[in-house]
Amino acid sequence: MTAAPRAELLLNADPVFAAGAGSFSSGLETLVEDGWVTSATDLAALLDEALVHRWNSFDRVFLHRAYRYGGDGRLLTLDTEVDVHLIGEAARKASRRAGQALLGVWSRLGDPQSLDLRRAIPAGAHLPVAQAAVAQARGLRLADIEALSGWQVVSSYSSCAVRLGAVGHRSIQHLMTRAAERLDELLAHPVPDDARPTAWTPTHDIAVERHRTSDLRLFAS
Repeated sequence: MTAAPRAELLLNADPVFAAGAGSFSSGLETLVEDGWVTSATDLAALLDEALVHRWNSFDRVFLHRAYRYGGDGRLLTLDTEVDVHLIGEAARKASRRAGQALLGVWSRLGDPQSLDLRRAIPAGAHLPVAQAAVAQARGLRLADIEALSGWQVVSSYSSCAVRLGAVGHRSIQHLMTRAAERLDELLAHPVPDDARPTAWTPTHDIAVERHRTSDLRLFAS
């Protein structure tokens, strides 16, 4: 039985409901190790860059399109388009692994749409495509899954920073509060139907690619 939309949103947002996103630091681990992130101010600037110039202009655009497509065959074409647009092998693998993990959770819980998409894309659907498919299957509105997707970026960066010792719990509370306000500002502007995906986060992109050469790694990327 599908949960009520509000409870469903809380369920998917809960980090205890493990869906793989916590395994990725989006390059933050490398940046901390190299001394690029040494304070809450550094982290806040990076997080804002990730929200504005990657999530809002790239992931959210694909999420929007995937949700509008519903469960038809265009999702497979769109997933290939995400793959083409992503910069770097490590980023592509991370996106697919996170999407595959999300679909895997719901497949094991008996959701047929998640299972079908998982079978249709054995390599793993990219995260925005997987998020849209799960949202459709679980009765979440587009506005709900957009808010959830954006918040997971904030939550992931914040939890990674604390685990890496880059910031303390008190600092991260202030940072997350400000990031939530920033996310609200972005969500207040709907994605146009003809929006083209763009991203400009070179610091993150380079750090993600360099991560695999690190001697000590807590995260998959």
